[in-house]
Amino acid sequence: MFRSPLPILAALAVASLLPQTARAYDPACDFGTPEAFRAVAAEFTGYWRMEHLGGFVWSPTSPMILPFGADEPRPPVTIYQSGNALFVSSPMNDTDLELAFDTGPTRGFEAGFEAIPRLSELVPWSTVEEALGCGVDSLARLSGRAVVVEGPASMLFTYRLIPTGTNSMYGIMQLDATYEGQPVHMFRSVTMTKVGPLDPSFEIPIAPDEG
Repeated sequence: MFRSPLPILAALAVASLLPQTARAYDPACDFGTPEAFRAVAAEFTGYWRMEHLGGFVWSPTSPMILPFGADEPRPPVTIYQSGNALFVSSPMNDTDLELAFDTGPTRGFEAGFEAIPRLSELVPWSTVEEALGCGVDSLARLSGRAVVVEGPASMLFTYRLIPTGTNSMYGIMQLDATYEGQPVHMFRSVTMTKVGPLDPSFEIPIAPDEG
């Protein structure tokens, strides 16, 4: 029987962002309230490498769950602070994404998508908890939404990110759209790694040329 490689790939992706050995308690475990995260928010500003990994495509009008492949390497994104808010700016998008502290349930994004039993494979919570030494409910949870319009199509992108330190984040990208009159939902794992500070003298790394 075919077994999806996503649980293994997701666990490896998360493992690359976590301490190499399990800790009794990681400082990231202290970010789990809006007040605590606000105190360290400035440390998240900088240039970040964002990788969109594999995931699923699903429509409530179809019984099939299709694979959603990983994206090609992209130029780094910028996280900057304005007031008490963090924003993600990408050279590939016209609109910046505001990251808000999410006080909802950790698994709240799964509500309404119980028909996708493999959705939980995209977020290996146990790997995070074991490495950081605390439950995911103790970690900060950030979310942001952006609408992209291409011709007659309107697409809603939702990012849900969990900082596993001030230099790394892991989460899920959700894309809700309509294709040929049918609703379509796409989910994909996302990793973010800080590659440099917001410093004019810093040389921004360039995404590898796949051509």
